Formats: sequence, C-alpha cells, structure tokens
Amino acid sequence: RKNPTPNALPAGTYEQPIPTAHLLKNLTQDKHQTAVFSAVMPLMKKGATLGYYHLFKILEEGMQIREHLSVLMVAPKCP
Repeated sequence: RKNPTPNALPAGTYEQPIPTAHLLKNLTQDKHQTAVFSAVMPLMKKGATLGYYHLFKILEEGMQIREHLSVLMVAPKCP
C-alpha cells in the first residue's frame, strides 16, 4: 500500500520483517520462486523455517538451503 492509513498495518519492504521471522512461506508461482529464494535466503535468521507449497523449481535448479534452516513443504497436488 502506497499511503497507509493510521489504522492500517505499518507499510514497509519485505526485507524488514524477514530477519526476525521464525517462519517464512514462499507461496509464489514457480517462475518467481528462484528470484524470491535468492532474495530472502540471505535475510533469514539462524534456526528459521522456510515453507514452500512445493520445491520443484528449487530442486531443478540445484539451489542449496542454508544448513541452519529448516524446510517445510506442503504438496497439495501430490498423492
């Protein structure tokens, strides 16, 4: 939101809350996952959890998740 009202949540960038988040969910489309992954990975704190609805794009490109992060995957299309 460009001009937040006094009753709305504070406006800011996605970079601001990530370093303190315990859980970060990436629910973007496949074509955007690589860019989002690359942008948020360095911002995540040690011990945080990275959530995805599936990891196809990340696995296809061989991207590495930092050792001290946990991963949660929800695969709604898989049996």
